[in-house]
Amino acid sequence: MLRVNLEKAHRVFPFLATCGSELHEWAAAQDDVLQRYYADEIAEAALRQTLSTLREHLNERYHLGRTSTMSPGSLPDWPIQAQRPLFALFGEGAEHLGIRLTDSLLMVPSKSVSGIRFPTEQTFASCQLCPREGCPSRQAAYDPALYNEKYRVPQVEPLSAIAQEEVH
Repeated sequence: MLRVNLEKAHRVFPFLATCGSELHEWAAAQDDVLQRYYADEIAEAALRQTLSTLREHLNERYHLGRTSTMSPGSLPDWPIQAQRPLFALFGEGAEHLGIRLTDSLLMVPSKSVSGIRFPTEQTFASCQLCPREGCPSRQAAYDPALYNEKYRVPQVEPLSAIAQEEVH
């Protein structure tokens, strides 16, 4: 999937984005269930604003035009284990941002996102390949045929079958 999506991309922008450790700690300190819910929503809104600012910055600075994003763990073709090499690209920069990767590959603060942003002719959203219904973060409609049409690797006939055909 990465190869197909990045085939025509001449630049790729790895990123880390977060609501911030201060907001994360404040939200976690809320005792009341309703206040914790509101705090979580505020942290989520801060993360969305951070991502929007990142998108605007990249477009203004690099004039990318249409872009798409992929994040490790959002689909089986780019598993969550890809968090490690992605974080390695940032070195101590992740710590400077206040983001750390746990042993189970989750990020702290919990309202954080990692991934790559890339210019593309056709918009891609992981949601197009995800059948999960009722997802509050859905950005595009699920397209059950898209994977087979664009991403499925053609099955190669075993070499032994080809050799048998040549004998006959």
